[in-house]
Order: sequence, then structure tokens, then C-alpha cells
Amino acid sequence: MDKSKEPIYGRNIARVYHNMVKMVNEMMCDVELQSGQITYLSNLNKFPGINLMQLGEKAMVNKPTVTKNIKILEKVGIVRKERDPNDLRNCKLYLTDYGLQVEKKLQVVLKELNERLMDGFSEEEQDVLRDFLERLKENTK
Repeated sequence: MDKSKEPIYGRNIARVYHNMVKMVNEMMCDVELQSGQITYLSNLNKFPGINLMQLGEKAMVNKPTVTKNIKILEKVGIVRKERDPNDLRNCKLYLTDYGLQVEKKLQVVLKELNERLMDGFSEEEQDVLRDFLERLKENTK
């Protein structure tokens, strides 16, 4: 195989991811939110009242990482914690009113991002890409 045509899948996937992060950061520049915290907002919107451990499982990160990010999101007024009355060692997590506004804007931004990513792809190509990405995800487990 010609060296110039060798597959560089990992590099291209990394570049696409990097460009996506950059685009989201630019579109959300007026909010104190890092791209890695997006998954927390989405999960807290879907599952209000979950705890740090559950959020970590859904975000696929460890508890110290979740704890650090939740402290940041709390500090900027996006997330609030409440003690679980049934287990005082446990805290329930919720989006604040401001957090709900940010999450709503984030959904608009992510929709726009997906539209930009799929620009020029036919429906069939989008279906094939979706299938390929699912297979890649399965192959990396």
C-alpha cells in the first residue's frame, strides 16, 4: 500500500473531536462551561437528583473527576447540591434555573453542530456513518 494512502483513522477521529470541541467552546463562549462538562449538564437534565457516583457512571468518569467538575459548576451557579434526607452521606445533584437555561442553549448548539457536521452528507451516508461509528465504538470496548 502506498504510504500516503495508509489509513490514519485515529488521527482523523481525534481531529474531528478536537474541531467539535473548538466549535462548541466558541458557540458557548458566553458561559463558564468547559466542553468536558457538557455530559454533566445533559445527564443532570435527564436525571435530576442523581448522586455523584451515578453521574460518574453515566458520564463514564471516576468519582474524583465528577467531584472536581461539580464543584466548578456549583461555583458558577449551574449546579446545586442537596443532602439526601434518606442518606445524609449522599448528595443529590440538580441544575439551577441558570443551569437549565445553559442546558437549553447547549441543546441548540449541539443541534447546530450536528447539522454542520452532516452538511453535504446524504441521508444514506449519514446512516452508514452512524453504523460505522457504532461499530468503531464496539471495537474499542
